[in-house]
Amino acid sequence: MAGELRFIDPAFCCEVILRGDLKCLYDKCSIEFKRLKDIRNLGLIGYFNETGFHTKHHHLIGLHRCFQKCLKHEEKGIGLPSSYIWSFWPRICFAQAAHATLTYNTERSILLAAKIKPEFRDDLKKYFSPVFKYINDKFSKKEIKEDSGNIIVSNEIDQWFNNLIEKFQWRQLYLWNAALMLINHKKILETLDDKRNIHNEKAFDELRCFNILLNPIHQNNLECKRINSLDYVIRDLCFIGRAGINLDVDRLLEKVNDPNDQDWTLVEEIEKYLTRNVYTHPKHQLESKLFQRALAYNLISNKFSIENVFGLDSMTDDKLISELKKVKKAKTLFDKRKYWQSWVLRTSTHIEEKDIIDTEYLLAGRWQGLEILNDHYKKNFIAFPDINGKNIIISMFYEDPKGAPDPASFILFCQKILSNFGVHFDDYAAVISEGILGKKVECNMDEIIEHLVGCIPDDTSNFFKASKYICRHNRKGKDKNEPNIVIDSISMPISNYVQMLPLKIMQNIFMDPDNTQKNLGMDIKFALRTFWNQVICSHKYKSIENFIPVFEEVKKILVKRIISNNDTSAKDAEILAFLESLVGPAGKFKFHLTLPNLKVMKPEVDEPQNEHDVVSFFIDDKNNLIIWAWECTVNNGKSAKKRKDDWHKIVECIRKKMSKRWGPGIKVVANSIFLANGEVCTDKDSSQAWQA
Repeated sequence: MAGELRFIDPAFCCEVILRGDLKCLYDKCSIEFKRLKDIRNLGLIGYFNETGFHTKHHHLIGLHRCFQKCLKHEEKGIGLPSSYIWSFWPRICFAQAAHATLTYNTERSILLAAKIKPEFRDDLKKYFSPVFKYINDKFSKKEIKEDSGNIIVSNEIDQWFNNLIEKFQWRQLYLWNAALMLINHKKILETLDDKRNIHNEKAFDELRCFNILLNPIHQNNLECKRINSLDYVIRDLCFIGRAGINLDVDRLLEKVNDPNDQDWTLVEEIEKYLTRNVYTHPKHQLESKLFQRALAYNLISNKFSIENVFGLDSMTDDKLISELKKVKKAKTLFDKRKYWQSWVLRTSTHIEEKDIIDTEYLLAGRWQGLEILNDHYKKNFIAFPDINGKNIIISMFYEDPKGAPDPASFILFCQKILSNFGVHFDDYAAVISEGILGKKVECNMDEIIEHLVGCIPDDTSNFFKASKYICRHNRKGKDKNEPNIVIDSISMPISNYVQMLPLKIMQNIFMDPDNTQKNLGMDIKFALRTFWNQVICSHKYKSIENFIPVFEEVKKILVKRIISNNDTSAKDAEILAFLESLVGPAGKFKFHLTLPNLKVMKPEVDEPQNEHDVVSFFIDDKNNLIIWAWECTVNNGKSAKKRKDDWHKIVECIRKKMSKRWGPGIKVVANSIFLANGEVCTDKDSSQAWQA
């Protein structure tokens, strides 16, 4: 019919019909909206992965369907506020036309370029200058009540723009472009200005409209975000091949401004699922990060302009990707994406969104300049904060030995991340071992620690001395006026309380086990578990010298057990090899990681291909990578020839893998623990020692 527009919505399996005011607005914006048919709703994810093809135009129609329902709810006096309901249309519907090519991926690139280069930041501000001028001219002298949610003054809009860049508010950038497009399209504002609500009162407030668009903490942000997510969450879920979900959209829109509504909690949980498994999956974050750096470099170099990616004359998704493919630095993303491998490192540090770029500089070891945009291209590895702020993602590019990163540089890069961010040990160990060996690995450090906890010494004096060193190493300076907290005579600054309390209890137990258990209910096993976790898993202690007397004492316990040939002898031998490896070879080393019971897994199969009792990675002062592999046997009858043959197999197995992956030059050493004539022998770094 001439008086309506009809669209089929494949995600919601319905027909969307626009009539009256909404049809009129759609017709006036038809040029802007037509552009959205060439922009993927999922951006790069939609380009690289086999999802159902859906565009920003599909999302736009879905949002018009939601807004249409909001207008109907106005008659009941529920949902969006009736007095300025049409002020929401630019934010909810029209703003979709303001997205850049490839949406948020490109918008993050623009802010990255603005953050790195002040001149590009000035260009971006100049691009948005009509927004500053229009708002300052029209609203800055207007009287505004503070409780109206309409506060716009000249210095405030400047602050919003500064925050946009400084706090890396990439979700807000397209809204600035929407404001610019709205100002340049006067007929839309004129049409909206005529809108009336059911009481025949004016239902559009231009000041509110721009505040809803630009103010990141506007009082109606919740409603805008919810309506947007109500469409894209279900749409994306449908097109990535997950089961469709039927929601009562009408009821949800009735309760759109109720922060405690349970049905909206379900929508939020679906969004979290998509965020975790799709939007912020490590693979997709890497793709986006490589894209951002390539595009930001080209924006700063003036190979692309802001107008190339924003506005009516901007490129389509496919055209932008086609142009970027011509850039040599983008080839590892578009042509060789399969050669990137990523790991997620859980950290003890939460990284705020505003600190993402600064953190990337810290991770790259660079503090300023354009070099960060090419850093991964030169090194063939990259690290960046997870967009959720909880983790660090590290990725390595490996195609063949000739183009591989330097293994020592990669390991030392990972070590720096550990020292700066307190990475979870299991994740750290996986990155190093899998990065070097090129296959998924498994090791059980918890089992080793529990076995060591069972090695209870008769005399704890060496443990006490070592625990004093641990406490000194972890103690932080306190403010002169900072109070101390005292628990059972254990005194520590209140700011260091959480970290130091278990360490102080450990020290007290080693000093006076009976009294500490009586007062605090914690025994020697708590102290040993805390001690071994610190020594093995924290990687805080560059010098192992302070722990060697403890190692020697525990080794004596293990040797007695091995000789007695009890049920734990095999595991005792592994622990003995583990402690020997912790001490390492003679000489100075920049890096040292020892992993027990290392299983190298078969590709795509959850079973081990090779198992090694203990494997250690060292980097010497000349940046050479050395690998120790241990074989432990408590079989008294094993001949010297058989042991030699086994050593040879271990060395050749690892050496072949390393030569194939990295080329020649990595030293592989086979070590062993074995029984001979009723005594325990250690063959370590080609030097035998008897442990009897």
